[in-house]
Amino acid sequence: MHSKDYYILLSIIETIEKILKYTADYATAEELFENDRDFDAAMMNFIVIGENVGKLSDALKEVNQQIDWQKIIK
Repeated sequence: MHSKDYYILLSIIETIEKILKYTADYATAEELFENDRDFDAAMMNFIVIGENVGKLSDALKEVNQQIDWQKIIK
């Protein structure tokens, strides 16, 4: 794995942790949707994940073909 990939993956993990933090207090998606700040923060972090996945090397994606990378990027 390229060192660049390592740091991108680390960033993706940190972003997932933020999403979990922003959504932890909600029992349903509807409750989350009603809180503009937490909803927007969570959605923005999904965008960040997609952008970071697009920066991963082709070599890493090739080794991990079981992941549908294009679905994450979109």
